[in-house]
Amino acid sequence: MYKQSKKFPLPSAWILANSCAGCHGTNGAEFDTEIPPLAGTNKEAFIEMMEAYKSEKIVKSAVMTMVAKQLNDKEIRVMADYFSKQKAVQWSAKNWSKNDK
Repeated sequence: MYKQSKKFPLPSAWILANSCAGCHGTNGAEFDTEIPPLAGTNKEAFIEMMEAYKSEKIVKSAVMTMVAKQLNDKEIRVMADYFSKQKAVQWSAKNWSKNDK
């Protein structure tokens, strides 16, 4: 994702995790029937999954393959640690549009 150097340090875990929010929810905490939450994911399982997407051992998601290929190993480890500390939250569609006009 970002080339690390003295000039450009590793982005924070929060910044890296935000790149996942569009699909997996804020802090990876969104439960969905199609897209799993990242919050609470075991660190080793997250790393293994991202490495599998990156190497195309898992090809069921073109988006995940593209995302994983942009991350370096350190970024993946930082994200794994961050997501392992988050709590997944079940979202309920009940009355979700009640206030929409």
